[in-house]
Amino acid sequence: MRSLSALSFAAGCTSKGNPWVSPDGGSGRGPDLAGADLATPPSADLALPAGSRRRLRRFVPHPMRRRAGVPPRRRLPELLMGAGNGTFAPVVNVNTTGAPWQIAIGDVNGDGRPDLAAADEAGDGAIILLNQGKGAFNGGQSFATGGAGAGPFADVNGDGKLDLLGANNSDSTFGVALGNGNGTFQAPLPSLAFSGAAHLATADFNGDGKMDVVVVSNFGGGTEVYQGMGNGVFTGVANLATGGQTRAVAVGDFNRDNKPDIVVADINGSDVSVILNLGNSMFAQPVHYPAGGGTRWLAVADFDRDGLLDVAAGDSGQADLAVLRGQGNGTLAPAAFFALPSTTDAITVGDFNGDGLPDVAAVCDTGVVAVLPNTSH
Repeated sequence: MRSLSALSFAAGCTSKGNPWVSPDGGSGRGPDLAGADLATPPSADLALPAGSRRRLRRFVPHPMRRRAGVPPRRRLPELLMGAGNGTFAPVVNVNTTGAPWQIAIGDVNGDGRPDLAAADEAGDGAIILLNQGKGAFNGGQSFATGGAGAGPFADVNGDGKLDLLGANNSDSTFGVALGNGNGTFQAPLPSLAFSGAAHLATADFNGDGKMDVVVVSNFGGGTEVYQGMGNGVFTGVANLATGGQTRAVAVGDFNRDNKPDIVVADINGSDVSVILNLGNSMFAQPVHYPAGGGTRWLAVADFDRDGLLDVAAGDSGQADLAVLRGQGNGTLAPAAFFALPSTTDAITVGDFNGDGLPDVAAVCDTGVVAVLPNTSH
């Protein structure tokens, strides 16, 4: 049996030698961030959605929580450019329109550079920021998606061009805007109703070669899989009773049967649930694993280099990161916990120091971005 000592993370690092990165002096953050190589030379960078000069302790209000008739404040996405050694350059603000609050990354115009989509809290879609190279992005153009969330990008109609999906908690829908391959998007296809749509992920769950979607709900712990028709249209196929209040979803093959399984975070039950894919649009009952207090963010990667997928979970109830190691048979080992400066508002994974290991970056509710270098052996 593998020992827990094989999995470890260092306390963190910054370009100034402090244990945590704080790009904005400790203000609140939006509920998502993303990691990718956004500039040259190659290194893992971070993109953050919310503005840099607010004094909110918690994250940016979701559309469901915004007071009626009160427009959201304008905020600027922020970039932290990685140096390739686990440190980051000073924060760079990206000037754009709207009120971005969620980030997705993908090459939407085929130039080989990852672009950004920032969900527009002020509208019903996303702001597309095209990568100009060397960390520069254009001012952004808004496109409707049928949902106020941004992400993920996926090719849902099989034409080789990235499309954009959006989940909208405020009116309980998610929608799809097909990509034209040049950085622009078509008018959104009719939105599908889903009670309290919060987050979504994509995979070919039934093996028909067409992209499907799994959506989690803030209300009643619902998790629903929608089958893709191959043209950007989806139809409901499986309703999974995960219970609690699901707040995040991720996909990975946890039992090595070459079928994408589902993992969801339950903020009320303080656990993560693995739902194995049985094939033919059938899924096993969820199996729950404790993961701290108020689990709300997920990331999937092979953290301990054993060839098996693991799960990282951030939460709003305690100041740490939970990592549950995959056993290769669809089950997870008990969580190992790694200290953070405060509770988390988002997490993402990337190789931030160039050693080939997946590190974890967490946006904490104090506005600090904590980077945990992976020191597993």
